[in-house]
Amino acid sequence: MSIVFCRLRHMLLFLSILLIWTDLRLTWDPANYSQIDNIFVNAGEVWLPQNTLADSFTVTDVLQDYKRTVQIFANGTILYVSKVYVETICNLNLGHFPFDAQDCPIRFMVNSYPVNLVSSTGVYASFDVENRTSNSEWHATSIRMTPFLDTQASTPFESVIFYIHLKRVPQFYIYVIILPCSTLSVLSIIGMFWNENRVEQQLEKLSIGLTSLMSMTVLLDIVATSVPKTKVFPLLGIFVLICVFIIGVGCVVLVVAPVNEKNSTKRKNLTWKQKILAEISKRNFILHWFFQGANLINFVVTISFWR
Repeated sequence: MSIVFCRLRHMLLFLSILLIWTDLRLTWDPANYSQIDNIFVNAGEVWLPQNTLADSFTVTDVLQDYKRTVQIFANGTILYVSKVYVETICNLNLGHFPFDAQDCPIRFMVNSYPVNLVSSTGVYASFDVENRTSNSEWHATSIRMTPFLDTQASTPFESVIFYIHLKRVPQFYIYVIILPCSTLSVLSIIGMFWNENRVEQQLEKLSIGLTSLMSMTVLLDIVATSVPKTKVFPLLGIFVLICVFIIGVGCVVLVVAPVNEKNSTKRKNLTWKQKILAEISKRNFILHWFFQGANLINFVVTISFWR
């Protein structure tokens, strides 16, 4: 099995399904046939279980009819490998996007026969799940199987559900959105609050913040196109909006709280300790580290969801 694509409610899979059943009509004694205990025939020559992948949009056989063969053993056991391309339903919870993990079900059932005529069972053999089922966007970490009996209908049906645990690979979103957004927010705060907010420098500082806000719109556009529209607002969107909010509040502080030249105290003939204390007590120093602390908390909290 390999995962081709997984987006909102759509998961594209390439499945290799091994079907094993017993047909008592196809038994023989190998001693009467030169010790031949198994044969290969075309799949169209025997009865095949009418297994259906429920909750699927499309199921397409990859192999052509003349390439579909079954192996029949003398005791009536039949082996058939089916290779199909499936587009199935997988409801994604994107609250922690891009650090989300999903459980996507694949449900096999026989629609044509009730449970008293056909009983379905599944066997999961352990294999290297991550290397054989993952792609560049998702890592499949585990697969579990659960039998399910549908008794709601007038005729009960038995099915087997395989749950694939998928974990998103978040590196693309970290390098393209999270790190640039954090860097842009940090540099903007440095430019706006590195020195005192004097009236004559206010326009220059304000232009830094407004330019950064305009640059954020590019990141917001990437987020809007990358994240499917759901009722749950994703973590990545919250992170970008907080970056925008921090820079926006910084721009408001620049406008409403300028430092006039006449109100600025001249500190001459001070010792080095007094100079350090005077610099630390300045409004721009306090505001600078306040906003940088907000940037750091926003970044750390977002990255903490990466497990």
